[in-house]
Amino acid sequence: MNMKSKNKNSFLLLGVFIIYLILLSSCVEMPTKGPTPPPLVSTYRFVNAAPDLANVGIAVDGTSAGTIDFKGNTSYAQYVSGTKDVTLSNGDAIIISMATDYQGTICLLPKEAGVRAVLRANEMRVFDPVNTGAKGMLRMIHVAEAPDVDITATSSDTSVSWTAAKYKSIGAYRSVHPGDYTVTVAAAGDTVLTFQVTVGSERNSAFIMGSATGGTLSAVALKDN
Repeated sequence: MNMKSKNKNSFLLLGVFIIYLILLSSCVEMPTKGPTPPPLVSTYRFVNAAPDLANVGIAVDGTSAGTIDFKGNTSYAQYVSGTKDVTLSNGDAIIISMATDYQGTICLLPKEAGVRAVLRANEMRVFDPVNTGAKGMLRMIHVAEAPDVDITATSSDTSVSWTAAKYKSIGAYRSVHPGDYTVTVAAAGDTVLTFQVTVGSERNSAFIMGSATGGTLSAVALKDN
């Protein structure tokens, strides 16, 4: 058999094989879509930092998240990440965003121009360890109706500070030795608030809230776990 005949036969066999594959694929049902991926999730709690909100109910996308008084907080709960419609029992409606794979706190704040204000303070990724090792972590979140403040946390052997903190500012976590801390909040050089925080080997947030002129200036310290 000459070379031309061999090449001709090879092409014929290739053509038959391609037609066979086409016919075979037409008889096989291919899946139109794969399995549904799991939803992206977030973990958040709510803190009531608004003196005008007393015993207020909170609902996220129509599902109750709990009822809290001023200075109260809900437990952490898991939500599908993204934009959420939050409604309060007093009729306020808020739109918030929950970041994927984050744990954090949503602070309910006094109204601004007639609209309920909020502050989202992320704490860590959900897969980060809560325990930080031999030391703890402490941060200050300024959500009080007060001017810029200087904040100092002092224990028997440690002192850390956050200076010129503005309203709605989220102070960086400071690495501190576990123990009891006295926190002093000063405005224009004058002490306006003093409170106590006990820190272990975990993350802690202290929320300075209320009103300096309204007599409700206070603080709430929570474990971020």
